[in-house]
Amino acid sequence: MMLDFHTHILPQMDDGAGSRDEAAALIQALIHQGITTAVLTPHYYPFKESLPAFLERRMWSYSSLGNCELNLILGSETYLCESLFCYDSISELAIERTGFLLLELPYTEPWGSDLFKQLRRIRSKYNLTPVIAHVERYGHVRQKRERVLQELVDLGCLLQLNIDSVIDRKSRSLALRMLKGGWVDFVGSDCHSMKERPPRFDLFRRILARKLHTDAMNGSLPLTENAWDAFSCEQLTGKEPVSIETEVRV
Repeated sequence: MMLDFHTHILPQMDDGAGSRDEAAALIQALIHQGITTAVLTPHYYPFKESLPAFLERRMWSYSSLGNCELNLILGSETYLCESLFCYDSISELAIERTGFLLLELPYTEPWGSDLFKQLRRIRSKYNLTPVIAHVERYGHVRQKRERVLQELVDLGCLLQLNIDSVIDRKSRSLALRMLKGGWVDFVGSDCHSMKERPPRFDLFRRILARKLHTDAMNGSLPLTENAWDAFSCEQLTGKEPVSIETEVRV
């Protein structure tokens, strides 16, 4: 299984695909790049929309895709905020057939104790495992690096990295160090359209082969083992991250 863990393929859900044709173009691009399974993770902002309304829109959008050569799995990219906790259950936001919830964290607000308490509540109240979306993009992570990554891991969070962070030279160094250090559980394209943030797994693979002499999509890094376990409903293997200060040529 070749997995894209983070996509915005569902049409007319968010700032991703705006039509069925745009969604079909993204699906075909992923297939051509060797992806066999994609998780559909439209944005959900609990402070903007009720959970029932979001789920209804998501089902309509999903149904509009019809039959598809790509294995599609329903999920969400849920923004972590206090409004989320008004619901008795949020299991339908989790990635289908798993207990994993892809979470977007605040970009501009400081990560104080309240945020880490909310992550704990995701586990204690809902029995879900937080997966931190594009973890490398947050200023808090870029500033504190290993320290904050370890805090997230100690809370039982899993970490998802965007492949564009490896492709972009400005973010490549940190992204490669995180991959080499075993911090990353899943990678995703975070694709939105063929014009804005298209999937680029072919380029991602070539850069990994050149820089790390490995192919993350074929099991040479810890993330793929975790991805396999996640979708075979097996317990994730424990990971032992190493320092991200290890030198990686960019």
